[in-house]
Amino acid sequence: MKIESQGGEIDLTLKTEVFFLGDVSIKIFNYTVENGNVDFYVLLDNTGDKKDVEVIFRVDDTEKERQKLSIEGLKEAVFSWSLESGEHKISFECVSDDENQKNNKLTKTINFGEYGESKSQPEMYMESATTLMNEGKYFEAYYYYCSLDDEEGKDRCEKYIIADRYEQDGERLLKNGKYTEACSFLSEALNYYKNLGDSKKVSEIEEVLKSFSDKLHPGTSLPETVIKENTTMVTSLVAGLALLLLVNIILILELSKKKRAKDTEEKYKRIKRKYGI
Repeated sequence: MKIESQGGEIDLTLKTEVFFLGDVSIKIFNYTVENGNVDFYVLLDNTGDKKDVEVIFRVDDTEKERQKLSIEGLKEAVFSWSLESGEHKISFECVSDDENQKNNKLTKTINFGEYGESKSQPEMYMESATTLMNEGKYFEAYYYYCSLDDEEGKDRCEKYIIADRYEQDGERLLKNGKYTEACSFLSEALNYYKNLGDSKKVSEIEEVLKSFSDKLHPGTSLPETVIKENTTMVTSLVAGLALLLLVNIILILELSKKKRAKDTEEKYKRIKRKYGI
């Protein structure tokens, strides 16, 4: 795609690298407690080409249960355990014949107390969504906001996903020495983070933009908030680019929930009608 800017014509190629081959990982696990019974909810992500995996559940290094699953994309597995009071090391390991798997084991030491503090599934999902957002795992957080039917959470998550994509693509362009294009992408990310009220990310992006301001194409300027001068704002990317990113994100996430929701196909149709695709 080519766009016109004050610095001349920009040849822009957008690469959306959402999923990578050869990765079976455990993103997070959390639990509910009710009447002395514990249910562990393990969020798995299979982005490789091997669908069949085996998940091992251990307590204090003692195997308690195994489950064989067929996974594509995100999927939640549930393991039950009769509560034993006190502190325990809880671990889950995902095993497959995929040679390149990583992040396939997750361990936490949890103090359940004498009886275990009661925790409902909605409470557990909100806790997981918040944790994942803080870790920058926006796709996985979106999974839980969908489970909660939390429209506000989903909307905020979508904005973070788009901002993150602009930031990552901008950083990649910067590494390749494409300073004007990098400035356009990072400026878009900056705008999203400002609208989200994320002062930490705003400061980080502003520092990156300042670091290569002297290498920009003649006629191109940084956003006013970065250099604090009355110069012309850098030409923004066409609005359709952000829209295309959002539609792709929504379709990918809806696809990952296909087996969990009977009305998935209708959701696709509504999305396509809404965005005219």
